[in-house]
Amino acid sequence: TIQESAKAELGLTDDALALIQGLGAAVPMVLFSIPIGILVDRRNRVRLTIGLALLWTLGTLLTAFAPSAGLLTAARMLVGIGSTGSLTAALSLCADYCAPEQRGRAMLIVNLGKALGVALGFALTGWLFGMLTNVAAPGWLAELAPWRSAHVLLAAISALLLLPLLLPPVLFTSILD
Repeated sequence: TIQESAKAELGLTDDALALIQGLGAAVPMVLFSIPIGILVDRRNRVRLTIGLALLWTLGTLLTAFAPSAGLLTAARMLVGIGSTGSLTAALSLCADYCAPEQRGRAMLIVNLGKALGVALGFALTGWLFGMLTNVAAPGWLAELAPWRSAHVLLAAISALLLLPLLLPPVLFTSILD
């Protein structure tokens, strides 16, 4: 539903929309899988994951304000880089922190989380889009088309969920004690 609204607003053809979606997913996977894999091996994976999550959040926000097909493609590529890279880092963390006999289950949970996350993302986006189409958006979103407003809200939700990860680890240990 959202892609049809973006297509209509930006005057995109079906082919252009397919390129945006295809390039947005395929190019990051092809170009960045090896460099991100190297970073996963050489850098702090938790920090890298947080950085990649910030990248997909930025990509989601830029999606909301993209004025053209080219910038929309670039924004979707940021989302693709962040999501592909964070999965790589999560799988690497599982491999290191799980006992060999539990590794398969850990990997299964991460991959199921990815699949469920995508499904829930579609559901949440569709729900937000439907709500923003049928109900007047708050003042700060009123000027945007519903598909754009939905992406602003998705970026805000993602940023809010990332906030605890940006806190110093000392806070987590005191909260858990």
